[in-house]
Amino acid sequence: MKITINLIKINILGKKKKLEVIYTKKNLKFIKFLLKINIIKNFIIKNKKLICWINFIKSKPILKNLTLLNLKIKKKNLNKLIKNNNALFIFNTKFGLLNQFEIKKLNVFGVLILKINF
Repeated sequence: MKITINLIKINILGKKKKLEVIYTKKNLKFIKFLLKINIIKNFIIKNKKLICWINFIKSKPILKNLTLLNLKIKKKNLNKLIKNNNALFIFNTKFGLLNQFEIKKLNVFGVLILKINF
């Protein structure tokens, strides 16, 4: 996933709308999640590669930065994290990848793996 995140960062900086990553189950899971939260428009699988199109608004990417993390967040600290940041936080849980709002709604916790700034 680290390679996928770095490729997304490079594409955002270069204002490239198309992204190609090697097809793996982990990358597919991550790309599907990005599709779910509208970071990417669409993707196809072709020649063992995932080809994705990043969402842009008026020739600017939707997101500004992705930060790869690996932190266990305690339940009491989650509210502070949400209030003090204008970002989307992605957690790896037993239910798969979830954002901070889904975590709160389902009352489950996992490892904070990604911070997305808009």
